[in-house]
Amino acid sequence: MRSLRCLAACLISLSLTLGTPALAADLVPHRAEYVVRLGTAVNGAQIGTARQRLTFDCRHWRIERDVGFAFTLTAMLRYSTQSRLRGEETVGGTAFAYELERRVNDHPERISGKATSSKVGGTAEIRLPARTIDFAMPGGTALPVAAIAGAIDRLKAGQTAFSFPIFDPEVTSDVMTVDGGIATPELLRPPRADSPAAALNTQAWPITVAFSRTRFGGRPLFTLSTLLYDTGVMDRISVSAGLVTAGADLTTLVMEPRPDCPLS
Repeated sequence: MRSLRCLAACLISLSLTLGTPALAADLVPHRAEYVVRLGTAVNGAQIGTARQRLTFDCRHWRIERDVGFAFTLTAMLRYSTQSRLRGEETVGGTAFAYELERRVNDHPERISGKATSSKVGGTAEIRLPARTIDFAMPGGTALPVAAIAGAIDRLKAGQTAFSFPIFDPEVTSDVMTVDGGIATPELLRPPRADSPAAALNTQAWPITVAFSRTRFGGRPLFTLSTLLYDTGVMDRISVSAGLVTAGADLTTLVMEPRPDCPLS
């Protein structure tokens, strides 16, 4: 069941969580909607939808992410989930606060938390339904929006591989290690002529990323491949989480205006 939970949470996060936080200035506010399909085929069975919106007000980045899908693996195993994340991150990538609501097989759960990050270390406080947990994070742990910018920064610099810790508010409520790099295009979901991302006309990289628990090590919990644009938009997403592989294809993309922020 853990593999299914990982699949649900990481389909649009780099998952849709992937540094130098200042480079978040290169991201573009946008709203993206996806169709979620079982397996890797473009015409695979549709099992759900996902939506992500990234907005900016000169002081904070705000992220909204909604994912929902359901499918049946066997006569005895049916899985359904809905997840709603709302988060706010400082423009410098030093603080993140969020609320997460999810329902797994009709069992609701509400989590909230906050995290801080710096070069020398950070902290996290997670308020679970039954208890609150606090823990320290390694120096340089990227928060969700800064993590996307960090991956793009490395790719723009010509790096073909990268590795850094991130704070994961959705799958593990913990620190995860991202090990990623350039992938061959054949590893991605097949391209679609009707993808709205085709109109972006910006730089993009095919990448593959493995996510593992930083404190516990071991094999990755899941792997993700996607086409990542320098605006922060993603398309042709595939996630493998043990028993199940699923994909998400971009269906709607709205680039939103960025405010004219003062220089100081």
